[in-house]
Amino acid sequence: MAKPEFSAAALDRFLESAFPLHGPLRPLTEGEESRAFAFDAGEEAFAVRVNATMEGFEMDRLICAALSGSAIPVPDVVLIASLEDARFACVSRRLPGDTLQALPKGGAFALGSAIAQTLDQIAGLDDAILRCLAASPLMGAQASWPDFIATVVRLDWRHASAGARTSIDRWTDLVDKRVDELPQRRGLVHGDFGSNNVLVQEGAVSAVLDWSEARIGDPLYDVANILFWRSWLDCMEQQCRYFEQREPWRLAEREILTCYQLRIGLETLHEAFADDDARLIDWAMQRCSEIAARA
Repeated sequence: MAKPEFSAAALDRFLESAFPLHGPLRPLTEGEESRAFAFDAGEEAFAVRVNATMEGFEMDRLICAALSGSAIPVPDVVLIASLEDARFACVSRRLPGDTLQALPKGGAFALGSAIAQTLDQIAGLDDAILRCLAASPLMGAQASWPDFIATVVRLDWRHASAGARTSIDRWTDLVDKRVDELPQRRGLVHGDFGSNNVLVQEGAVSAVLDWSEARIGDPLYDVANILFWRSWLDCMEQQCRYFEQREPWRLAEREILTCYQLRIGLETLHEAFADDDARLIDWAMQRCSEIAARA
């Protein structure tokens, strides 16, 4: 998915009005959809992201408020505003740490326990927090968990080649057959956990970022996301190795994990075909084929 184009001058004017004594912008590691920069204002450190829509930023603000009393480190959202060029900016306090993706090769394995603990904290939020989240318009309007998983069954594959569609139809059928058998677990799902959305410092998780894909559902989906991307990113591979060697019970529900991984893979493929991203198409086709072979 392409990053949004935006006017640097419009962003400067916005920051000048909201933070008149701010320092220069410094590029940050970005996600798939937003442009991100760091800046300081006095002794405080901030991050500003720019996107074409504000829904993801509003979700960040909702999650920040809901998790304010929890042990999960989530950056405070300070301000969400529209820019002059039909873009939106979100300013949040910048928490310390390096992204998992920025770690040296093999470095994420030693952090496996801390990462797993954070996954458990996200999955184990009490019902009062879940009810609060479910009552918000952002989450209240979301599809049910089975319907969310089944959205890939109805995707339009006009951009895919005929040869690819043969395999895609087979993987779609595998997901469709599992939808009615999904667990009834109800917890917070980050939706894109790992890599650049997790910061670590001194052996601990120091921040969990970008909650734009968050929803109420089966928290095992976040484990599936790590599994799916293992051969794309070393930090994901190391987390998988930690699970396999130290906490294999997390991988016990193989059929459900396969369903979730294929759902992630089909969504990834759909976006890759739309963007004509040949490298990602080739990799995701191979990855889905590997996962389906174990179904």
